Amino acid sequence: MNSNNYPGFPFPAAELVEYIVGIDFVVVSTIKKLIYRHNTNPTAPFCQWLNSHGIKDITPEAGDMIIDIYTKLK
Repeated sequence: MNSNNYPGFPFPAAELVEYIVGIDFVVVSTIKKLIYRHNTNPTAPFCQWLNSHGIKDITPEAGDMIIDIYTKLK
């Protein structure tokens, strides 16, 4: 799917910057610094669309940041 718009998603690919994948959702940031949670199950087709438009998957970095914060709280 190379369309600039994904069915049911309110932003075109040109407005997106990066994303984080959850179990049944994807959190996406926009160039206008908005954060949007898109509920989708399965997540793979939506992530493939994001990747095909060069949107950066920051899931590994976000996971590391969460672990760092959590371990510092103990």
